[in-house]
Amino acid sequence: MKLLKIFKTFVLVAAVLALCGASCTKPDSKTELSLKVESETVSAKSSQIFVSVKCNSSWTIALTDDSDGSAVDWARLNAGSGSGDRNLIMTIDANPDESRSRKVRVTVSCNNISKSVAVEQAAAGKHDVNDPDPGPEPEPD
Repeated sequence: MKLLKIFKTFVLVAAVLALCGASCTKPDSKTELSLKVESETVSAKSSQIFVSVKCNSSWTIALTDDSDGSAVDWARLNAGSGSGDRNLIMTIDANPDESRSRKVRVTVSCNNISKSVAVEQAAAGKHDVNDPDPGPEPEPD
């Protein structure tokens, strides 16, 4: 009888430990994160490009000036955070500077992991290779 009681106690303790082991341990989940932009260079004109985030968890995304890390007011995303995979749209205002290009850094962060990519916008005075040929200049009268 005493042996049966010990056996039942042993089985009960083993069952509790097995249940706790199955539910108390975290599954081995590795954070997966990727960031892609439709284009890393854009013309001086206002434009929109796709930004693709792939992540198996919640993430945040931010835009900063590539030269000094400050906030930019000339580029915006249609979302600042999300979960899972998502395609975003980045709107870039026209660059009024005739001589200087500018770069925005896109950074996505998830579970202490970050990925970033810079997007450069051409100066307003630079002819965009994707624009149609403006043709010859008209001759003065």
